[in-house]
Amino acid sequence: GSRVGTGVGGAGGAGATSTITGASVVYGGGGGGAVLRTSAGDGGGTQGLGGIGGGGAGAGPASSSDTPRAGSGVDGLGGGGGGAAAPNNRNSFGGDGGDGVVIVRYATPTSGSCMPETSSFDSGVYRYNIVEYSTTGSTCTWTKPAGVTAIEALVVGGGGGGGEDGGQGGQGGEVRSLSSTSISGVTSLSITVGAGGRGGKWQSPSHTSDDGGTSSVSGTGLTTITAAGGNGGGAFGQTST
Repeated sequence: GSRVGTGVGGAGGAGATSTITGASVVYGGGGGGAVLRTSAGDGGGTQGLGGIGGGGAGAGPASSSDTPRAGSGVDGLGGGGGGAAAPNNRNSFGGDGGDGVVIVRYATPTSGSCMPETSSFDSGVYRYNIVEYSTTGSTCTWTKPAGVTAIEALVVGGGGGGGEDGGQGGQGGEVRSLSSTSISGVTSLSITVGAGGRGGKWQSPSHTSDDGGTSSVSGTGLTTITAAGGNGGGAFGQTST
């Protein structure tokens, strides 16, 4: 925004609205204009507001001895820094512009086999990326992204079904973990997720409970990690193994 007149800073221009992230966000707002006072002892005035989209507010002197500092633009929104002014040729500081951002969006199917859930979190120097597979009945392939040299893994087998007719509860699936392991020579991993066992049914057509399926992670040069499924619970008079 530019200066409207003595004592009034212009508002920064509104930026552009985008819904690329799934939410409506405004980027690239202009910085507010400076407050200019012509009298050495004259303070106050109305600073220019930062534009919607991360623009910093303008600044002017509160008194003849003041050193105004304008607001900076918001990082990640690319907002412009606010303008600043001071009387008597005193020093003043315009706000820094906010860092820009690049967002890439792509679409993947929402159903079908081998559709992992992805998430991430920051911990100090590193960003940890999580890929969670829960689709049973097929072997999935995880392709190693460029620059990845090590992984950790958690492998859980399917739980056993509960027994019928006063039966026992099914056994939980085995839980195996892999601490940080080098995969410098690995290009992809094969992922198998064990299904939960079917519960028993006493009335016709009756059936006993099923064991849970085995889950595993394997790849060339990587020791296969296997987690057995839990045993199905026995019915009345039976014993789960």
